[in-house]
Amino acid sequence: MLRVLCVDDDADIRLLVELSLHLDPDIRAWSLGSVDEAIAALAGEQRFDVVLLDAMMPGRDGLELLEHITRADGSPPTPVIFLTAEAIRRGRYDLPGVVGVISKPFDPIALADQVRTMLAR
Repeated sequence: MLRVLCVDDDADIRLLVELSLHLDPDIRAWSLGSVDEAIAALAGEQRFDVVLLDAMMPGRDGLELLEHITRADGSPPTPVIFLTAEAIRRGRYDLPGVVGVISKPFDPIALADQVRTMLAR
């Protein structure tokens, strides 16, 4: 079972990600609307295999959460896939811990396969 955490300030995007990933019976998805909520979830007992992360959010942004994830003690950091409308600036996300970038708008039918492909690299 692949456990995916989606962090995006847009409730519609979160819903679309969850619905898209739930098309695959071997994926379980959770979604949160802020970096602070995600930090709390990542510190909890639930473990995630990957974080789908909006790059630009009000307040603390996706890059700040990435920094938190890569600094975390213990096991290797949780891989991150950025979800962004800034596809033209993909190089900005070539950072430690980032395994891929998915452009918004994304294809809901292909999302699960995209996530699996990026994790397999």
